[in-house]
Amino acid sequence: MRGGVTVFGTRLTYRQAAIGAAIVLLVLALIVTLVAQAFGKDDDKSGAAPGVGGPTATTPGPQPTKAQASTAPSSAAPSSAAPTTTAPSKAASSAPPAGGDVAIPANWSYRTYPASGNVPAFKIALPAKLTGISGGDSEIRFKYNNRMLLLGRTTSPKPDALKDWQQQERDRNYLDYHLISLKPATYRNYESVADWEFTYTTDSGNPQHVIRRNIRVDSSAAFSLSWYVSTSDWAASQSDLKLIYQTFQPL
Repeated sequence: MRGGVTVFGTRLTYRQAAIGAAIVLLVLALIVTLVAQAFGKDDDKSGAAPGVGGPTATTPGPQPTKAQASTAPSSAAPSSAAPTTTAPSKAASSAPPAGGDVAIPANWSYRTYPASGNVPAFKIALPAKLTGISGGDSEIRFKYNNRMLLLGRTTSPKPDALKDWQQQERDRNYLDYHLISLKPATYRNYESVADWEFTYTTDSGNPQHVIRRNIRVDSSAAFSLSWYVSTSDWAASQSDLKLIYQTFQPL
């Protein structure tokens, strides 16, 4: 009888048994490798960073959620620098800043917001007791007496204030929007200035009258002063708006 071994009732030669054992060992090694890969530690070090984007356009208090136009001359990341205030003067003046502050009413005060990495500094006079201040440094909302000033600022201005507003006007989505005017404006000696005036209705049904002034100071600074009031308050609010224009000072 030829030499061999019996496996599960089958008679194999030594050569057949050796080949079979090698196959079994190979299969076992493959199984061990697959199990180690399936349950081993995740070592993904691709270094892919999450997306980093600028802030989305925000909507001020009286503005409807459907209004999607940017509130600033261009986007800038907000920061948290706090303003400083100075005591008000005793009388108002119609003269623009010329080497000093405009005199303001006793119930107003100057506020100074410093520069940060991507927003320029500015100074402005507003009622001393505002009912609300919100937003980041790139878009700050000042509210009082159902009126609101939304101030935008950036260190990366568009070259033409009017073209910037015209583009945003084309992209706007205001409810019951009615354009009053969109034109260049004269404002001190700044490089490029444009005014965009319109009316619309908020989602809650409140008619609003708005004027937005886009101010390119120079190649490294631009601001927008956007004034929101109810249509019935438009005429009465003009003295405050005039004082805001007079006291606003890029620094």
